[in-house]
Amino acid sequence: TVRPPRSGRDCAADGSASPQAVSAENEACWEPAWSPTGDQLALTCAPFGPAETPYPESQVVLIQAQSGERRALISQPGAAQFSPAWSPDGKRIAYAVSGGGQSGIHVVETAEGSADLALSAHEGDHSPQWSPDGSWIAFASDPAMGQRALFTPQPDAQAEIYLVRPDGSGLLLLVSGLPFADFCWTAEGDRIVFTQRPDTQTGNA
Repeated sequence: TVRPPRSGRDCAADGSASPQAVSAENEACWEPAWSPTGDQLALTCAPFGPAETPYPESQVVLIQAQSGERRALISQPGAAQFSPAWSPDGKRIAYAVSGGGQSGIHVVETAEGSADLALSAHEGDHSPQWSPDGSWIAFASDPAMGQRALFTPQPDAQAEIYLVRPDGSGLLLLVSGLPFADFCWTAEGDRIVFTQRPDTQTGNA
């Protein structure tokens, strides 16, 4: 089991300022993502739980860069939220949900009080990424992955990559049956590049 880092901090890239904590002492924060305009930071935060609970209930949190004011993106009791990804225009965030009868990829406008839209409905859906023009969202899915596997991924997991429109239409299976490690869009948005884990038996990638 790998636990998340103890706290989140930000600092100037040129080293001109001291790091500033963006998380409380009793919580873990990870997966920071700046908004396209740089005025907000989205990240996953969760209170520390028992040692035997590797994936405590978590929320996607928004933090104002100037004031440090923070709020939960959306309330989903009983569910773990993670993997926040900003839309190119900065008006929406796609994120993953596990548990609470709400598992899958969701998208919500960043304005406070906005309702979310479920784009998929599987426990193993995670890591949404917007296409550069914002017309598609790609996400990964591991049919065998549960909450524990999010922090302890299995090297032989057979994963899939899907595409879906931000309104929930056009769901398309793009890649299946491959032990890939990560993926990203090309700058043109016409292709998706992914890395593949070596075969555990042959060692081939």
